[in-house]
Amino acid sequence: MALTEITPMDSPFVSPQARENRLRITEVFNEFGFVAYPFEFWHYCQGDVIEQRVNRTRRPARYGPVTRSPGGSVIPVDPDAEIVPMSLILSRIENRIATYFDT
Repeated sequence: MALTEITPMDSPFVSPQARENRLRITEVFNEFGFVAYPFEFWHYCQGDVIEQRVNRTRRPARYGPVTRSPGGSVIPVDPDAEIVPMSLILSRIENRIATYFDT
């Protein structure tokens, strides 16, 4: 699978037939409690953190990513928290740009 402008579920860059297929498949999945992951047309979720985010339930998911503390307790990952701080991402981008243009 390629990640391109046609990857998002509601991409306007797919053919009318592809759009119709996506809608029909999504209807079937919805009947069985799945939700479409908006950023990948082939991805459907049920019971995980993505479903809770898409449906904006603000409830914990039945399953999803966790971290384990040094003491052994399991801590759910907050789906609203940044995985990598934006300041670090921007800093790394600026460093790459500077490195690229300095050579």
